[in-house]
Amino acid sequence: MVVGRGGQPWWRVGWRRFFWYFALPTGVTGILAAMYFSGVPVLQAFVAAPDIEGISLYSRREFGALEMLQNAVLLGVVIVAVLSVFRHPDKTVRGMMVAVALGATFLLLEEMDYGMHIYRWWSRAPADEMARVNLHNKGRLTHYIKAVGTGGAVALFIVAPFVLRTSTNRWVRYIVPHWSLGLVLLSALLIRSAVHELAGRGLGRGLENNLSEFREVLMYYLGLAYTVVLSRRVPGDAGGESAG
Repeated sequence: MVVGRGGQPWWRVGWRRFFWYFALPTGVTGILAAMYFSGVPVLQAFVAAPDIEGISLYSRREFGALEMLQNAVLLGVVIVAVLSVFRHPDKTVRGMMVAVALGATFLLLEEMDYGMHIYRWWSRAPADEMARVNLHNKGRLTHYIKAVGTGGAVALFIVAPFVLRTSTNRWVRYIVPHWSLGLVLLSALLIRSAVHELAGRGLGRGLENNLSEFREVLMYYLGLAYTVVLSRRVPGDAGGESAG
């Protein structure tokens, strides 16, 4: 029998992995999607478009539960990475976590539009759709970022765990996660398919052109889960990370 880290069969998922990598993310985003497509105005507003007087729909949805959850997940990545910078025993990993913390901070600021929607709400400034300062909404940049991110995620979380499973290189074994982490991608695929199907029936209010927000929160959660795994692994440790 081929075993993985911690002496467990490499193919075994276990209930903890199933919960953290599939049940929890699918359940939370599924509930938010059900609320958004419920047709109940108060539930739809909670998820995507709170009725805040004086600011545009674009800015209002930033105060919805879905966008707030994205910010919380990214903040979680920053916190885990920063803690690892001070606590991880490997110097190279600590350097990697500095890069992760900086990258997640940049993404968090981008998602928050660098606080511009908060400024618009606080100052009651005129709603100006062109006043966005974030970079990822410029032109087709969002499309390219999603394509690269999806391709990289498939390579790292779907392909690499099988192709590099028997590698003895300590850094490959450190970086490549257990295949079960790819269950988050399955969750993202299921949720994406469900929300586009429901949107095609004319349901939902507030995210008509931004249904990808449901997918994005799951991709950020995948980043958080992976950061936690890396923070608990040590390169060259034969035991590895039993939860990763």
